[in-house]
Amino acid sequence: MLNAAAAVDDPDGSPPLGQATAFTLGTLLLGGVAVACIVATHHRGLVLSLGGLGLLVGLAAVPLAWLAGQSRLWPAAGAALCGTALVTAGLFPGLFGPVSSSPDGSDLAALRVVPLSGHEVDPDAEKAEWLDASRYALQQKDIGVQVVSAMLGPVEVQGTNGKKRFTSEKYLIIRVRAQRVYGGRKVLAERGDAPGASVDSPPVTLRDETGKVYPRAAVNPVEPSEGLARKPFNSPGSVIEEVYAFEAPPAAVKSLRLEVRTAAWGGSTPFRFAIPGSMIRTPQAKNARTNR
Repeated sequence: MLNAAAAVDDPDGSPPLGQATAFTLGTLLLGGVAVACIVATHHRGLVLSLGGLGLLVGLAAVPLAWLAGQSRLWPAAGAALCGTALVTAGLFPGLFGPVSSSPDGSDLAALRVVPLSGHEVDPDAEKAEWLDASRYALQQKDIGVQVVSAMLGPVEVQGTNGKKRFTSEKYLIIRVRAQRVYGGRKVLAERGDAPGASVDSPPVTLRDETGKVYPRAAVNPVEPSEGLARKPFNSPGSVIEEVYAFEAPPAAVKSLRLEVRTAAWGGSTPFRFAIPGSMIRTPQAKNARTNR
């Protein structure tokens, strides 16, 4: 009975009409989605996956359509569409912008741990949610971000009379440096690169291990003006530094967590740093006066 039913559905041994149609529609759909990803998402990995799968389906659909008595034009067109998407993703990676792969095969959009001078990357650091700011910087695409220093104490400000003075209150001053790296994994040295300017300051959030958030302080520390190179932050090697003032945390706090949202610098993922207590410095006694 089973053989007889099969003979009715497929008397000449050719594949079922529905199977050939499904393969044809599949390759056309995969090819269309792959092309749409090129235009809309710029996701190279997704285009390669969809294009490769669609090409295989299309190559299978052509003989199935011929055996089923269908036109081979549509499955061939679907296979060609998928092949075009594959060739585009393979030969023109620049079309896919920051989410394309680097020469070593790593994803440029992923956060990468970069050791500071004198340190190496521990295996656990790659998996850490909050990275030790005293040992590492973070990199995404061509943006390297480092917490340069954390200082707890009085802050030098410009008085209303134009004279500089030190505040009577203590504040936590955190310096964050961003650098346009030349590409690849690079050691970020703690050296005196001249900060640049011309981009917005990225928003940050400071909290302790309990989750308590420390608000930004309404003080503007006086910054030295010597040797500051005013250049756009848009070329390899350019550096910019931001200074953030927060309300002083209690002395009992052992570690702080700083989240830097780097969209203003071209990043797409928050950079999260753990600032250990050993990294927080207090000013020299000669600078701890309140007036000058």
